[in-house]
Amino acid sequence: MNPINIGPRDIEAILAVARHGSFRAAAAALGIAQPSVSARVRHAEDLLGVKLFHRTTRRVTITSHGERFVARAEQAMAELRILAQEFRDESRLKRGRVVLGATPTIAGALLPSIIQRFRARWPGIEVVLHDDLLGRALDRVHLGEIDFAVTPSSDSDDRFDCEPLSDEEFVLVAPKDHPLVQTGTVTLAQASKYPLLTLPRETATREMLANAYAAQALPFHPSFETHNAISVLALVKAGFGITFMPVGMLSMFDMTALGTAHVAPGGIYRTVSITRSKGRAIQPAGEALIEALREGFQGGKKRNH
Repeated sequence: MNPINIGPRDIEAILAVARHGSFRAAAAALGIAQPSVSARVRHAEDLLGVKLFHRTTRRVTITSHGERFVARAEQAMAELRILAQEFRDESRLKRGRVVLGATPTIAGALLPSIIQRFRARWPGIEVVLHDDLLGRALDRVHLGEIDFAVTPSSDSDDRFDCEPLSDEEFVLVAPKDHPLVQTGTVTLAQASKYPLLTLPRETATREMLANAYAAQALPFHPSFETHNAISVLALVKAGFGITFMPVGMLSMFDMTALGTAHVAPGGIYRTVSITRSKGRAIQPAGEALIEALREGFQGGKKRNH
């Protein structure tokens, strides 16, 4: 495609002459000298190879080519003005759109209040949240389907930059009368003697628990798997076994019949991070939401790793 070296100033001059019917009036409207208007119009005509205006000593009339040019140019300039205003609004956070991802437990427990405060502060910004398993969330970030994700840290994946927000503790959950929750603390060795209920193997939670058991050379053979936390807790409540859940998520459920215990020594933690593709810029609305996430997680517990 051959370049068309007609700039916005050339187009503005042509539109002004067409609108005012003279080069002098066009120059006055644009606040420039008349020779400059004439030069811009002539430059465009030379590039296009056609005359846009008939000139006489008394009047200027637009040609058929000029009419066609003006009709298209007015539409293009109007679209450009709208686009420029949209960009200005986005830079000032008056409007915009952010698409983020999160794993299910993070999306359900940690993000709603932060997004609610963000929307109250910036009502013109649309926020779209994709609730995905970790692998799918990371793929979406990598493919550019979402701006960024809030996930367990993926520091070992060199496609991403991860910014830690908080360390999230997992606690053992069992029926309130279960022996493991009577003292408030439990070891994994003690927990390994009871049937374990987990989310599926492709989830970040399941992988984290498997690694925790393996670190202590304990067998990891879940008795039940279900695809959502509600089902896991329902089965625990019914006496099918024990499970481990992030502390922040427990407030979403009726825990009347359930008890919890911290894992000793050291506990089970995962780091929640903002995950973004390396080298990919994020628009102002996305950066504003990232800042809101930083503020929202400030009270979260961080350990010395």
